[in-house]
Amino acid sequence: TDQGLSQRPYLDTYHRVNMFFEELSWNTDEPKMQFHNLQGSAQNIADFESQNFFRPAVYQAFSTQGGTNVLAMMAKFSQSINSRDFKLDDYASYLHLVSTEVRPSVMKMASIGLLMFDIQTDMIHVENKLFRYIANNYGKEDYDVIDYHSENPPQDNGDLDLLTNDITLHGVKGVILSDSQSVYIFPAGGELVLHKNRNATFAGNGHAGSFDFYGKHFTFNYNDFKIRMVGTDSVRLKAESFEKDAQGKHHLVVVKSVIQHLTGELDIDRSDNKSGIAHLHNFPILHSDTNSYVYYDKKSIQNGVYKRDKFYFEVDPFTIDSLGNFTNAGLHFSGKFASAVIVPDMRETLRLQPDYSLGFVHDAPPEGLSLYGGKAKFHNKLSLSNNGLK
Repeated sequence: TDQGLSQRPYLDTYHRVNMFFEELSWNTDEPKMQFHNLQGSAQNIADFESQNFFRPAVYQAFSTQGGTNVLAMMAKFSQSINSRDFKLDDYASYLHLVSTEVRPSVMKMASIGLLMFDIQTDMIHVENKLFRYIANNYGKEDYDVIDYHSENPPQDNGDLDLLTNDITLHGVKGVILSDSQSVYIFPAGGELVLHKNRNATFAGNGHAGSFDFYGKHFTFNYNDFKIRMVGTDSVRLKAESFEKDAQGKHHLVVVKSVIQHLTGELDIDRSDNKSGIAHLHNFPILHSDTNSYVYYDKKSIQNGVYKRDKFYFEVDPFTIDSLGNFTNAGLHFSGKFASAVIVPDMRETLRLQPDYSLGFVHDAPPEGLSLYGGKAKFHNKLSLSNNGLK
């Protein structure tokens, strides 16, 4: 409208999001709707916000200089008259104010979907969301911080496919799935597909604690609060530096080896703790379902002599918890080492090496290790790192 309520969101009960955009377009001959901003708008942004979205700062923004909170007062008045429907004047009288003094805050509440306000009749209807905000603020009800924010896309902010009910969002640079567990996703090309109940599929990369994931097949499950990963291109890790900095602290260093072709799941947090109100330090948790691989075929490693088809470390399925606060000692991956017949295939455990790569030190048995299919014997310590096999 032209009277201040144009920001009130569209309520989407299928995807369970509140949608903030300016214009919906639909050619009825096509099975697709477009969500975008009005032509000539100063900014091209849209938000597809979880219906359980909450941030304490939003609640605090409704606090007055006197220390009272407008949302709490609105809820208190509604409960005092045992009704969610009332006139603006009645609410203003309850606050010992006139309607013109409370109208701005009522309009603000309406703009984010906390209530409905009919500007023609001055009737107010309080939504469940307002009571949920209050419960969220006092830690009595779980919430999330998920907002699929679209900004300056090359096309529409979103397209709804009426055949699949999926919404393809554009211009989504990043999404915070959990601020308490530091889990974020960054969709490739800013594109993400939104499914029923806030589930989403995307390519690109994700971040969880000290781990980063890159791939083309990620699925976010809202109810379970997990990300399913299939055949990831790489998993990159950070470890604590061996040396302390000038402040006497260890800083994070990028591990020079990456884990590839990982299929598994990332448990972001407990499914009933999406807000992180309960401080569960064992999350996020990474589960690898199948074998994954570490290769040593970079040009910087012995001039690229170790070709990945025959020289690799095959990592067993594994589980690592506490991705945000694990120690270097927790970085260990058991599996099988294949060396292109330099030495026989062997079971070993990858650990962080002095050059910040993943490798191992293997003690040769008393009878020695066979070299090149029995052409020689090796009787020393065998080491693997980004310095090569030595």
